[in-house]
Amino acid sequence: MWNDGSTISVGNGSDVVAIDDRTSELSHAEGDRWVSMKAISRLLGINHHGQLAEAWDWLVAMTECGRTPEIVGQPIRMAVTIIRGRDWWCMHEDDMRRVAGSFHAFVGTFQSILDRKYARRDPIEHSEWLGYRAVAGTLPMENPETLLNSVWQHLQREYRDGRVPRLGDHEIRMRYFAGDKGRAIHIHRDDVRFLDQNIHEDGSCFTLRDVVDHFRDLLGEIGRRPSFGL
Repeated sequence: MWNDGSTISVGNGSDVVAIDDRTSELSHAEGDRWVSMKAISRLLGINHHGQLAEAWDWLVAMTECGRTPEIVGQPIRMAVTIIRGRDWWCMHEDDMRRVAGSFHAFVGTFQSILDRKYARRDPIEHSEWLGYRAVAGTLPMENPETLLNSVWQHLQREYRDGRVPRLGDHEIRMRYFAGDKGRAIHIHRDDVRFLDQNIHEDGSCFTLRDVVDHFRDLLGEIGRRPSFGL
């Protein structure tokens, strides 16, 4: 559901234009305009993505079963769109604008689902699972968050997309816990050691710096490639 598309088309073949997530600017081309979940997050300043994902899934489920979802009594139009060759569910821009003032509250009502799905972390029962700050505090390096942030985002993206997170040859065990608002990813304490660059002297697996440099080089290479169409 997350994307950064610009021009999109709906299933009936008509061309529509979506908000470009990279700039959060609206396209003023003619035709209907559709907004991705990621664009709404940026435009409305929604940081609790776990809540937003559950709310979005509800809007999609209602649409798929032939019903019209509503937010504060306002009907919401959803459509499957094609963005950069992939299908995404998007909301009609006009509907998003109508409910913008109430959207935060609407998204917040889905916290109870996160609580049931992921449970709250009990410091005794779940002591083997560490969150971001705890992991940063265990790494024996100066200012570990400088490197950890990029690696953490990479591992979380892998887990969220249904892949097994890895650093080199090592699988990293992860799970979500519900928080006061949204959810937070945690890493098993026995796997935190694989994030310590000081243990990889033989070069047998990626270190934190390897991963960060890899993605920086990859982004730089993509930026140098010619752009065709989208």
